[in-house]
Amino acid sequence: MALTITINGACGRMGQALVELVRAAPDLTLKSLWDRPGHPAAASSVAADVPVATGPWESDPGMVIVDFSREEGLRTLLKSWPAAATPALVSGTTGLDEELQALLAQRAQRVPVFYAANMSQGIHALRLLARRAAELLDGKWDVELVEMHHNRKADAPSGTASDLIETLQAAWPRPLQPVFGRSGLCGPRGEDELGVFALRGGSVVGEHELVFAGPDETLRISHQAGSRLLFARGALRACRWIAHQPPGLYGMDDLVDP
Repeated sequence: MALTITINGACGRMGQALVELVRAAPDLTLKSLWDRPGHPAAASSVAADVPVATGPWESDPGMVIVDFSREEGLRTLLKSWPAAATPALVSGTTGLDEELQALLAQRAQRVPVFYAANMSQGIHALRLLARRAAELLDGKWDVELVEMHHNRKADAPSGTASDLIETLQAAWPRPLQPVFGRSGLCGPRGEDELGVFALRGGSVVGEHELVFAGPDETLRISHQAGSRLLFARGALRACRWIAHQPPGLYGMDDLVDP
C-alpha cells in the first residue's frame, strides 16, 4: 500500500519540490496540500488534482505530514492538532523558538516526530566530521563558520548553521561563544570565539563551510547544495522511515546511524 503524504507549506519552494518527487514515487501518494490563508500561490496549480487547503486539518492528513513552512505555520499545525489525529510528522522548518521545540516534544509523546534543520546526508556527514575534528585538534585551533543562502532567506544564521554551532559547542573541549560578524576595532580574536558569518545573495540554495585555523595550517570542511531536491529526497526518506516508528522524537542520527 502506498504511503499517503500531506505537505504543510505546499506553496513554498520546498513544498513544490516535494510535490514533484511524491508525484514521481510509485510508493507514495499525495493526500493533501496545506498552506496559510492568503498565500499568493494557493490558487495556482501546485498539484492540479489536489486543491490547496488554506490551513491545516481542513482535509485528510493521510499517514505522514511533511512540514516545510515557517515558524508560525508549524506553530499553527501543532497547536491545532486534533486529539484523535495520529499521522506521523516530518519537519524541516528552521528557526524554532523554545515554545516550538516544546510543542514538538509534546506531540512526540503521541505520534512519531522526525525533526532536522537539514535533511541532507552530506550535512549530516559534515556534523560528524566537525565532532571528529574537535577531538583530533584538541580544541587548540580557532574555528569559524561561514554560510551562504539566496537573497530571499528570512533568517540568519541558517538553521543548519545554528545546528553546527550547537554541535561544535557540545564537542569542543573548551567553551565556545558565537560571535556573529565582526566590525570596527574589535581587538584580537578571543580563544573562546566561534565566528559566524551569514552571506546572502542570488539564488544560492545553501553553502556551509567550517574553517579550523592552527599554527601554520588551515583545515576547511564545506558542503554545497546544488538543488532543493536533495532536501526533498531526504525528507521523503525520513517519511518512509518514520511511518514505521513508535511515538518519539527522532532526528538524522536515528535515520542515518540507527
